[in-house]
Amino acid sequence: MKKYNIILDNRNYDFEFMWQLLEIRKNTPEFFNDRLGKLSFYFMFPYSIWSLSRNRDYFLPYENIVADTNKLEDNNCDIFLDLENKNIKEKHFSDRYSNLVLETTKNKVVNAVIYSNDLAKYIKKNYPNVNLIQSPIKNQTEIEPPFNMNMIDYSIYSHNKNNITNKFSTILSVNSFCYNTYMCADFLSDNILNYETNKPNNCNNNFETFIEMKRNKLFVPLEELNNICNDGIQNFFVKTNCGNKYERLETWLYYTAKPQHINKVRLECLKSIN
Repeated sequence: MKKYNIILDNRNYDFEFMWQLLEIRKNTPEFFNDRLGKLSFYFMFPYSIWSLSRNRDYFLPYENIVADTNKLEDNNCDIFLDLENKNIKEKHFSDRYSNLVLETTKNKVVNAVIYSNDLAKYIKKNYPNVNLIQSPIKNQTEIEPPFNMNMIDYSIYSHNKNNITNKFSTILSVNSFCYNTYMCADFLSDNILNYETNKPNNCNNNFETFIEMKRNKLFVPLEELNNICNDGIQNFFVKTNCGNKYERLETWLYYTAKPQHINKVRLECLKSIN
């Protein structure tokens, strides 16, 4: 039975749930899906000029980065960096904070989605342990090969799965759809995302509940994820499109915990709330 690796979307920084879920899995692995291999989390980490997110309100002390990267490694998690600054200049490559962060990860498994070809070259040269991820989902600038992994959308996969030759190095992003509870006629055509069409102004509205999210036609159920894994893709980035942290937790539980144990895992996660 093939196992899959799940990368849960944590760009809302639900860290109390994240650490608790990892702790529960460490102590009671029998509560989790037998096919679940590595469990990791995706968030804009670290806050840096390379990711367009460093300012006075979003700045992690260096010692916190060391502690968190060590804790992620202890839980067998990959580290994901979203370095989304497309307009970064060469003078910024020597940014002390950004380089200090990567120095802490030199002996760890690190993956970086990068939007600047020049930054990609710099990281290849100075941090060869970092796996570069090519992601066309966000209209990313094409990164020159070699890059280590490719991230694609489920809609792209479902219409081109017979033409995908590098499945082992593919990360499939699931539940990447219009956040509205209605299907956006201009943005979606026959369940195919039209990236040439601008989203409506209110397209970033979140669903109220996980149940609503599951009703979307582009929602990828666990059964389909298992089928895709059987077909060769083993890495999945699971988006959480709910505005409420407790509903986002429901998404995490759906893709990780066994149905008969979801209530137990949920209760333990809720205990982490102060």
